[in-house]
Order: sequence, then C-alpha cells, then structure tokens
Amino acid sequence: EKEDPEEQIQLELEELDHLLQLKETGEAVDEQRLYELELLVRHRNGEELSKEEKDDLEFFMERKKRYEAYAKEYNDLLSKKESGDAVDADRLYNLELVVRNHLGESLTDDEFDDLEAFEDEEDKKADE
Repeated sequence: EKEDPEEQIQLELEELDHLLQLKETGEAVDEQRLYELELLVRHRNGEELSKEEKDDLEFFMERKKRYEAYAKEYNDLLSKKESGDAVDADRLYNLELVVRNHLGESLTDDEFDDLEAFEDEEDKKADE
C-alpha cells in the first residue's frame, strides 16, 4: 500500500506549516525535521539548492527509504509473531525502537543506546 505522492506532498506541507506556526509562538520544534521539510518544499518548487543542501536532502531521502523498509519489516515480523510463527526477537525489538523513535516516543537511555548500536550495525551492513 504505497502512499499517493500528491497526498504525501500535502501532508509534508501541512507538517511544515504546523512546525512554523509552533516556532512563531515560541514552542520547541524539531529543527532537523523543519529543515528537512523546508529543503523538500524548496526542491519541489524548483529552487536552486547549494551542494550542502543537496547532500542533506539526499541523506534525508535515504533515511526515509530506510525507515519505510524498517517499518514494513517491523509490521511483517509483528504479524508473524501474533500468528504464532517464530521470529528474531532481537530484530523485532530493534525495529520497534526505530519505529518508536521515528514517531517521537521517548526512549530510555538503554533503549536509545540499543537503537544507536542497531543503526551503527545496519550502517556497516549497508557499506559492505
């Protein structure tokens, strides 16, 4: 079930607008996400991006693809577990941390350390 690209663009514009409104009222916002959304909108509007901004945008897009793959794998493993199939419990745990972190849920220090170790290991695998 792939998202409609137009719907995705609309959701990102709404999120950008919401973050900007929060920032204007002095609320704390995820500055990295704000920057990411601003780059996406500027890119889609055909604005010229600097080399650094292009690199950042590429990084954000890669991270988004990786997250989508992790979320799908997490949901698949969860379904298998719920239907009684054996699953890799460590992998399921680490993917759950990825999803929870992405959704903005707070992680304990230990969970955050586990998440970082998992991401480092995944980065090493991707570089091979």
